[in-house]
Amino acid sequence: MPTPQEKAAQTKERKRQEAERIRLEEEQRELAEQQEREEELRQGLRVKQAYNMLLSEVTGLYDEMDKLAKKVPNEPVTNLQLRVLNSFVTKAKFLLSGDTIIDEVEVFVAAGDNPEYRDAVTVLRQIRQGLERFKAKDFVFTESFRKEVLGYEIDVEEELSDYFADMSDSKDDATE
Repeated sequence: MPTPQEKAAQTKERKRQEAERIRLEEEQRELAEQQEREEELRQGLRVKQAYNMLLSEVTGLYDEMDKLAKKVPNEPVTNLQLRVLNSFVTKAKFLLSGDTIIDEVEVFVAAGDNPEYRDAVTVLRQIRQGLERFKAKDFVFTESFRKEVLGYEIDVEEELSDYFADMSDSKDDATE
């Protein structure tokens, strides 16, 4: 039979072990939360890269299509231009999902006559404006985001996976 001093020592040891277990669990939970937040920030960087790529592409595509629309507004886009345009629209819809205007934009159906340049310009303008709305409201473009990325010491120049790789594998027949 243990003495009262031995019982007290055993109780004290059990409490110490329990406190240590709780401390370790708390450290593991905090580490898991930090890793989760770091991954969220990396995803934000992927979003920002995707945005920058789309903005660059929409600027070039819009400028070219606008020139052609002014010269020959009723002419249809070529098959190559249609594939590029549809690929761009699909990516923009993926990035800008939730924007009510962009959600209404559809890829062009390659059945018969291709759309005219003026139609392509209209869609590209909608996407350009959607990108402007996105930048105005998304957290990844804030100083808070930048500071948090720096706080986690994430290299903003590191190679991040392609944001659009997350798009579903279902292809629209118009892009084929």
